[in-house]
Amino acid sequence: MMSRPQSLFAPDPLTAPKIASQHMTIVLAVFWAVVAFFTVVVSWADYSASPGRMIRLVPVTMAGGFLCFLLADFIRRGQGEHWRRRAVTTGLAVGVVALVYSVINLMFLAEWTDEPLEYGMLGGVGRQWLVDVGIFTAWCGVVLLLDSRGKVTPMGPDRSAGRRSRLRQVLKSVGLPTPLTTGRFDGIKASTLWRFQLSFWIANLLFTFLSTSAVVEELTNLWRNVVIEAGGLAVTYLIHVAVLRPTRQLELPIRFGLALGSSMLATCFYIVAMWLLWFEVFPTGLTINGIEPRGWSGLTGIAPRWFVFNMPTFIAWSAIYLVLESFGRIRAQERQIFDSAVLAQEAQLKMLRFQLNPHFLFNTINAISSLVIDNRNDEAESMLGRLSGFLRFALKTSPDDRVTLKEELDAQTLYLGIEQARFDSRLRVRHDIQPGLDRAILPSLILQPVLENSVKYAVSRSRTCVTVDIRARRSGDDLLLEIADSGGPDMPQSESTGVGLANIRARLDVLYGERARLDAGPVETGGFMVSIRLPIEFAPEEEEPEGEARHAHIDR
Repeated sequence: MMSRPQSLFAPDPLTAPKIASQHMTIVLAVFWAVVAFFTVVVSWADYSASPGRMIRLVPVTMAGGFLCFLLADFIRRGQGEHWRRRAVTTGLAVGVVALVYSVINLMFLAEWTDEPLEYGMLGGVGRQWLVDVGIFTAWCGVVLLLDSRGKVTPMGPDRSAGRRSRLRQVLKSVGLPTPLTTGRFDGIKASTLWRFQLSFWIANLLFTFLSTSAVVEELTNLWRNVVIEAGGLAVTYLIHVAVLRPTRQLELPIRFGLALGSSMLATCFYIVAMWLLWFEVFPTGLTINGIEPRGWSGLTGIAPRWFVFNMPTFIAWSAIYLVLESFGRIRAQERQIFDSAVLAQEAQLKMLRFQLNPHFLFNTINAISSLVIDNRNDEAESMLGRLSGFLRFALKTSPDDRVTLKEELDAQTLYLGIEQARFDSRLRVRHDIQPGLDRAILPSLILQPVLENSVKYAVSRSRTCVTVDIRARRSGDDLLLEIADSGGPDMPQSESTGVGLANIRARLDVLYGERARLDAGPVETGGFMVSIRLPIEFAPEEEEPEGEARHAHIDR
């Protein structure tokens, strides 16, 4: 069974729902981590005075994440409905979910006063409900944004994927490999990631060490900076593994938002690591504004300032990471386009080059059969040998192989020898080759369609002898090839469709572009002449032609 073609950057349709769920989970985790972070920042005085509130914030955040998951599922189930109905139902769902979350929030985090229970509960729920409506509305916006960015069309995630799939089918039909048309872009390369990680954090280590040495004036604190920067490297690698690499199919603004939220959380970890190494686990006696920041009060006192100072470090890391990944994606796309162009060129050449005339094979086999019936076995064997040699040349040379003019003429001599055996005295061949052009290089079998046309439309239709002239000469920096047949006064008008000449023009255009030209037309004697002009090149004397073409002229 033929395997389904894959795109380089688009996920497999069968795994798309799984990838979408993975993206939603990552976005959900980062979203609620940022919500919890801003909750602590807004109520920093309360949380610093009562560290136990931080623990109670965990189940509240988990409940909010679960409610957001249900809300996202509700929104997705409403796809396809009219936008007004969908907006109303989504608004009602946001109101109900926000009310449930407000009650949970107040149950775990509220500090009740001596006011009557009813007044305190209703007032607190009302104020908290308004805040939570904004949070869940923002989440609905994120969900709708993800859905609109990730729509899958009937052709796949994008139209270019459909074009690549069709290209792969064409290439597969002609037996060519497709090296870069399968798989997905896997984000930033591991080697590039680790070079970036080491360079970034070593530079940050140097800067941090110089700044702390200027304050503390002790070189023995270098190990603390090494451990802290190693922690920064570890947490950024975690961001790469858990957030940025799994969401590489999302668009850049969404991923930058995820990177920003992750940077906030990484900064908090970085601050705690610094605080532990400098003031708790291995205290140095260093003071800030005359006070040694020990314990929870010390951490809450220095955290806001350290957060402002260290947050730009992680934002810079995220920005550089996304730039490197985007550059890698562009390079991968360039390689994909280049390989696709090369494969398409090879496919085009193969289709153009392997159009052997079935009538030629049919007539040749019939002629051999007639010779055998007439007991002209020697002539039949000679004709069979020429056919074998010619087919060996045609099949063993690749579509883009180039051979010398001598080898091309040897192969065409085999073909014309077969036709002379068929038409006897009605075909005569003359060669006019300028000396020194035997090593001139040209595409293999480029003369074949022209000679086929001469035999089919001149020799086979004439009752008199037709002369086919093959001329080759040098014209400046070009090689000029001319094939002309004499035609005849009794030859009927040609009904050629021009397919052979069109194929030659296409091959010349693929191989040489505007540097090559083909001209064709009738001559005054009633015959027809084809002129091929292409850039002249010579094969080295000490080297044989590439590929298997060097064996093709041997008549075995």
